[in-house]
Amino acid sequence: MARIAFAWEMGGEYGHISRLLTIATAFRARGHEICFILKDLSRAEAMLGATGAPCYQAPHWVPTISGLPDAVNAGETLIRFGYLESAGLTGICRAWRNLYELIAPDLLFSDFAPTALLAARGTGIPTAVSDTGYGIPPAYAPLPPYRWWLERGPAPLEGAEARVLACINEVCTALGAPPYEAVWQVFRGDANFLCTVTELDHYPEREQTRYWGPIANLEHGETPRWPQGSGPRVFLYLRPDCAGLAAVCRALVAAKARVLAFVPGLEDQVRDALKSRRLSFVDQPLRMDVVRNQCDAAICHAGLGTTAALLAAGRPLLMLPSQTEQAMIAMRVQRLGAGLVADARRIDANPTALIRSLLTDEGLRERARAFAARYRTVGQNDTVEGIVDACEGMLGNGVARASDTA
Repeated sequence: MARIAFAWEMGGEYGHISRLLTIATAFRARGHEICFILKDLSRAEAMLGATGAPCYQAPHWVPTISGLPDAVNAGETLIRFGYLESAGLTGICRAWRNLYELIAPDLLFSDFAPTALLAARGTGIPTAVSDTGYGIPPAYAPLPPYRWWLERGPAPLEGAEARVLACINEVCTALGAPPYEAVWQVFRGDANFLCTVTELDHYPEREQTRYWGPIANLEHGETPRWPQGSGPRVFLYLRPDCAGLAAVCRALVAAKARVLAFVPGLEDQVRDALKSRRLSFVDQPLRMDVVRNQCDAAICHAGLGTTAALLAAGRPLLMLPSQTEQAMIAMRVQRLGAGLVADARRIDANPTALIRSLLTDEGLRERARAFAARYRTVGQNDTVEGIVDACEGMLGNGVARASDTA
């Protein structure tokens, strides 16, 4: 059996670990050995402790690069992670290679870990990538803009993509690896699994490709216990620093909704000021397979895992994106007509009308149900098993194993 190393390097929140855990569990069920290399180990014990699998700290760029405008595309995002500093990036790649020598993986399985893939280039380690549309940008040079819905969005930094590519290839030279021809290639492995659906792809202009469907650990978490009484059930999942949090909570209570809120890290004094007979806070993630079937609507930042899980049950959404990746998903859902988008920094001005629309607009509900109907026969288990089949095919068809080349 093979040894599979699951790597996560960039991005935040629970979605990356959740996707990797779901796929890793399927590999282990077939007798493979698994381990994890993670950007944030503070969440490892809570989510992965029961697996007993070894966890390692992912080498990643620590310095903060200041003075840059917001990233326009994926190439500019790489600049924030050291992709203009070839010496520093080479050092990080060598640290990845040290881990590979220690672990001796037969397959590197990546979720938003381009530097892990860069470090594996030329080592003989087969690589696979499962990610959302954001983590697997289209195969275009130059890379397309994030904010595709703006007719006149900000222009890319002049020459940035060429400089990023030059940096990448300087690292390849230092590591004795073959060069890349375009920046988009650093996000790709030997096998690539785009874990989303057409309507929720961050990039509507993507080249023709296969969509494998969203993956999330829907059964992880506690069983929801809703506030008693009458009124629609609303699931709320926001960050504690969301500027409109208090206003949205009060508007939901005023609308006589029953609210179950997951706001990890919320200060006790804020929680005490907001909780009521109609609004309960939970400290741990909830089982989304239960939540999505019991709630009538939801409010979230528009992370793909949460958004896709709720839409798959036909639930309309109010989305308050707090960063670019979420904004890209939120705009796709709004174009579907299955959700509403609001600026998280300004919603406290007048959330009442938005809450009313979320709870009463039959058009939103109908289009959310239509989305659910399109994917009713798409099962996550089949998706995960298909990914594992494809990876086993890679290993069984003569792709060099790391353990054979060590």
